[in-house]
Amino acid sequence: MLDDPGSFKNTDKYHSILDENEEKWTFGFNTQKLRDYLDKFDLTLIEDMGAIEYRKQYMSERQNLLSGYEFYRVAFAELDK
Repeated sequence: MLDDPGSFKNTDKYHSILDENEEKWTFGFNTQKLRDYLDKFDLTLIEDMGAIEYRKQYMSERQNLLSGYEFYRVAFAELDK
C-alpha cells in the first residue's frame, strides 16, 4: 500500500482521509519478511491473514458489507518461551 497505492482498491480515498487529518503512514510490512521481523523480538508468527480471510473468519456476518482497504492484514504471534 505504501510502495504501490494503486495496487489496492480505495487507497486514494484512504490517503485523502489521512491528508485531511494531517496523518501519514510511515510503516508497513512486506508479508514475506514479517516472520523474520517478529523473530527479533522473540515472537513466533502463528497466523497472517489478508482482509478477505480475516473477514471470513472473524466477521462472517459483515464480510459482504465490507469492501476496500484490502491492504489491511491481521497477524497473530506469540512470545517464545
